Amino acid sequence: MRTLWTPQTKLQAAAILGRVHTLDGHELSKPLRSLVRASDPREFRTTCGQAPKATHRTLVHGDYFSVNILPAAGGIRNIDWETFGWRDPMWELGFLIGADRDLQQDEVEAVIAEYQRHAPVHRECLTWHQRHWADFWRTR
Repeated sequence: MRTLWTPQTKLQAAAILGRVHTLDGHELSKPLRSLVRASDPREFRTTCGQAPKATHRTLVHGDYFSVNILPAAGGIRNIDWETFGWRDPMWELGFLIGADRDLQQDEVEAVIAEYQRHAPVHRECLTWHQRHWADFWRTR
């Protein structure tokens, strides 16, 4: 059952994202690993190939922002996994905090802090993605 979006929803999404980003690829089934390798999260569509080099790659959803995060009784549901794959986790965290317009700075910091409870944050790379999203919204 779908419920209303609250400030806690994005924090729940950050916690889930942090846990997804710490999955070891060997924990996935063989068929799923093959599917992940063949998938294209289309990172280029938001970075134009200019993002800093990732410190490591993890499993990513590929389109992880509010449109694909549904609040539900007992948690959230992530939908639209068509662009998942192995990519830079900071690109995806940047997507979570940047793809929704006008997220307040205190909300951004709370999301980053919640994510960091589960996975490491590479601040330099994340800052690049935050600036990139801010530029995107300024030009829209």
